[in-house]
Amino acid sequence: MHLKLYCLWLVGVAFLASTFAHADLTALPLEALLSSEVISASRFPQQAREAPSAVSIITAREIREHGWRSLAEALAGVRGVLVANDHAYSYLGPRGLLRPSDYNTHVLIMLDGVRLNDNVYTQGPLGAEFPLDMEGVERIEYVPGPGASIYGNNAFLGVVNVITRTAAAQPGGEAGAELGSAGWRRARVGMSDANGNRDWLLSLSHGRRDGSSPYSDGVVGNINRLDGEENTRLYARLGLGDLKISALLARRDKADPTAPYDTLIGDPRSRIRDQHGHLGLAWQTELTAGMTGDFLADYGDYRFRGDYPGDRTTLSSDLKRDNAVGRWLNLQARLTDRRLAGHKLVWGAEWQQDLERRQHGENISTASTYLDSNQSGHLAGLYLQDEWRLNDTWLLNLGTRYDHHSSFGGAFNPRLGLIQRVTPRTTLKYLAGTAYRAANAYELFYEDAGGSQKVNPSGLKPERIRTLEFVAEHETASNWLLTGTLFQYRIRDLITQISDPADGLLMFTNQDTLQSGGIALQAERRWANGEHLRLSVSRLRSRDGQGNRVSLSPDLLAKASANLPLGGWNLGLECHYVGPRRDSGGGEVAGYSVVHLNLIAPRLADHGELSLRIRNLFDRRYSDPAGDEHTQTAITQEGRVIEARLAWHF
Repeated sequence: MHLKLYCLWLVGVAFLASTFAHADLTALPLEALLSSEVISASRFPQQAREAPSAVSIITAREIREHGWRSLAEALAGVRGVLVANDHAYSYLGPRGLLRPSDYNTHVLIMLDGVRLNDNVYTQGPLGAEFPLDMEGVERIEYVPGPGASIYGNNAFLGVVNVITRTAAAQPGGEAGAELGSAGWRRARVGMSDANGNRDWLLSLSHGRRDGSSPYSDGVVGNINRLDGEENTRLYARLGLGDLKISALLARRDKADPTAPYDTLIGDPRSRIRDQHGHLGLAWQTELTAGMTGDFLADYGDYRFRGDYPGDRTTLSSDLKRDNAVGRWLNLQARLTDRRLAGHKLVWGAEWQQDLERRQHGENISTASTYLDSNQSGHLAGLYLQDEWRLNDTWLLNLGTRYDHHSSFGGAFNPRLGLIQRVTPRTTLKYLAGTAYRAANAYELFYEDAGGSQKVNPSGLKPERIRTLEFVAEHETASNWLLTGTLFQYRIRDLITQISDPADGLLMFTNQDTLQSGGIALQAERRWANGEHLRLSVSRLRSRDGQGNRVSLSPDLLAKASANLPLGGWNLGLECHYVGPRRDSGGGEVAGYSVVHLNLIAPRLADHGELSLRIRNLFDRRYSDPAGDEHTQTAITQEGRVIEARLAWHF
């Protein structure tokens, strides 16, 4: 408990010191925050207080103030959300669910409304593999709860929509450079311009990290400088009136020091590579008075390569390589109709054709192939949503969607949201909904010729969830925004990897059920000079069908963050506490607290900005539970990381 109190004490002392230094501060009314428009909860702009979810908004200003370099770092501060890492990927655990080796398949990750989850693993990119630099983000909208009624597959426990910055928001150019611990260096250049109804934007970055000695444990031992990575990102957008054309290409090459799948310990050949590519067209137009049309076409391309050296059980030195290629075409059409008094209707259709879902496995040393699978597929979806304003107090949000998958058939998912404006300062939300997650190509078709894994001959059903939720939002007379969320959900047909007793091979099956409930409380206050304080605590309870605590997920999360302008300087502080968690072997991983700091210096000649960030300020040693592919049950995380950044606007 002293760890949690220490975190709150640290943020509180810094905040009070700043407050006394600015005794004339006035509280900034939070009406603007409550009235902020969000688009991800209902696929049309609406006030946050009227959205059928407890939406969290992360602004570009917050990203700058805290120095977040990845989507995972930004989401780690959201109430009720856990972010874990295994030195290969970052994993999102919303509302008490973080499954072993779940590559963010239960959350839909989008960029400007375009699905980023690939079509092979349906993995949502969060860490360095996320294909956009955080400098290009205008805001992040996190919508917890089931979103399948408008988004379909993967919108199981939440939706994350990253909204990019417009050229008009920051015209001109920007160049930046970073240096940091473990040989980190990064360079970025961005340019944009807006002229009438035409605008364009271009961003290019390249970063490289030599690696450190991230951990030492009793299984893998001390790993020295085998945690390096390299990433390159290119993003371009052209706006021609109502037509937007965008393209991105991002590649991340990462050394994996954890020796997964019983590979050789300390072998530098152990690496993974992810590549994301998208080419999209979006057109929005006013069809008639009161009716807007949105049309989107996106071509997606995802490529993965994993190199796994040797086998420590047989002392083999062979190099096995897994390759995956996913290509798809996604088409969407949406009509928003405001012509009927008191109603806002949304009609939508979506079609996705999987052009390629190839999985290929080969032993490089022996030139032999153990997997060659390429399965096509498609998805068709239709949805309807109505925001019905009953009177000045009540708002009813009704939605439903039907999806047809080539792999299993149909899925019907409704949503009900009843929003009550009790007083001008108090809003209550009563929410219910369902969602599904279809088995991905990896779960359905991966096998390695009897080596360790096989295909389930009976196939796999989709996972399904039912959720009930109550949300209360209240702005106090002293301008504190208080938010409380109470939720309960039940999952059935949870896809789980087991060992078949008949032959000892691993395979996926619909086996588990899961029940979870929890409460999340948050207090937030902003001041006119830019000061900001946010405190949250979440109590979660997730149990499987036998009543056991779900592995990798904590029962308690506590978070505090503050932004403190100090003269011309700016100090951003965060403190996260994560309670004890059960590992996949049935043991317990200790809870921990960690503090992050970001310091921004006064402006340099009105154009330059120098910042220093320190992750894990007090160099605490802590671990995240490991997935089933690891021999060790917990993976030690990095200690203190220091990075300096210089950005110049021109």
